[in-house]
Order: sequence, then structure tokens, then C-alpha cells
Amino acid sequence: KGAGEELLRWIPCVPDNALYQRPAFANAEERSNFRRDAGAQDEDVVFVVSGKLEPRKHPAGALVALQKHPAANCKLWFLGSGPLEQDLHRQAQELGVADRVHWWGFRNQSEIPPILQAADVLLHPSERDPWPYSILEGAMCGLALLLSDRTGSHPDLVGDAGAGVVFRCGDTSGLARQMSRLMSDDALRRECSTRARQRASKHTEERFCEIIEQCCTDLLNPSPR
Repeated sequence: KGAGEELLRWIPCVPDNALYQRPAFANAEERSNFRRDAGAQDEDVVFVVSGKLEPRKHPAGALVALQKHPAANCKLWFLGSGPLEQDLHRQAQELGVADRVHWWGFRNQSEIPPILQAADVLLHPSERDPWPYSILEGAMCGLALLLSDRTGSHPDLVGDAGAGVVFRCGDTSGLARQMSRLMSDDALRRECSTRARQRASKHTEERFCEIIEQCCTDLLNPSPR
């Protein structure tokens, strides 16, 4: 549109850092009990889909991929609500995976950190998302990331940062293979978790304010052309 770089600024997404980075559980036993209440044992690998359940988010793809990965210790949580919720419940029954799926429904922000921190991998199968807050929240909670290649934030979080892996949007077989990879490689999940926290740490309220203040300064004191 003709705007030069001098007129553009990168302003990072910033959720409530303190809320998501603060440990939600006092100890491992407390986390285990929380997981158990949601149908997941210590040996399970929990993939959590966080966001509105609507068509462009492709939540049904997670259910199909779960069916393609029959291991009993592969569990799927849905965190959020939306117009597809009832259809997804029905599809889980038809695919024979309902016993491995837990539905958290809509939750207030204060309720989200323990759910994310009790999971192992954040799964985001969306088709059109420039930079979802849910991914940054998951990274702040130390989740390995499994992202669709149509998710705008994947080059930054999964590329050089190494915080997870990517699959082709809509390719449920490819998604199932990446789920298998993350499930079978504990070291990979731990490495992705560490890198996710590291990358997310730059998204702070302080940095956000610095950028906004600098933008205001530049507007009030434009450099001569």
C-alpha cells in the first residue's frame, strides 16, 4: 500500500505474562490429580486444542488424527466453546475416540493456566490465524507446540526457536505422524517445552509499553525527510 518501513512497527502480542508463567501447581502430585480428574494418567501424553470451536480452526481434524493414532495413552483436550461443539461431540462418538477426549468448554482467563500446564502439547490445527494468543499462552505455560503451517506464528515459534513441530493444514495423516513423533520422543517434548518458555519470555508488558511509547514519540517528533 505504499507504506515505507519507517512508518511500520512490530508490536508483539502480550497476554497476562504473570498469570500464565506462574506455576499453577504446588507439586507434581497436585498436577497428577488435576490430570486424573480430566481422564489423563501420568503416562499419558495430552494434546490440548485451545480456542473457539469454529470451522476455520479445523478442530475436527484433531479428532480424526486421534483416531489414526490408536495408542491408549494419547489423550485430547478441547479448551473452548463454539458453534461446532455439539457436532464435535457427535463425531468423537462416531470415530470411537470419545473415551480419550475431555471437553473443558469455555473458561475464564484465570481458569486457563492450570489446564494448559497440566497438558503436554498445544495442538493448533487452524487454517487462518495470524498470531493466536492461545499459542503464546501455551508457550508461556511450557507446552511443546504442534502447529498448522497456516498459523502465522509458526516461523517465529517453531522455526529458529525450535519450540515445536509443524504439519500441513488439513493433512490429518501428517498430523497423526507428528503426534506420534512427540509422543514417542520425551526428550523432544522437553526440549520444545524449554524453548517455548524461552521464546515466549520476550513478550512482556514492559516491552509492549516501550514499543508503544517509542511509536508515540516518533509520531510527535517525526524525523525530517
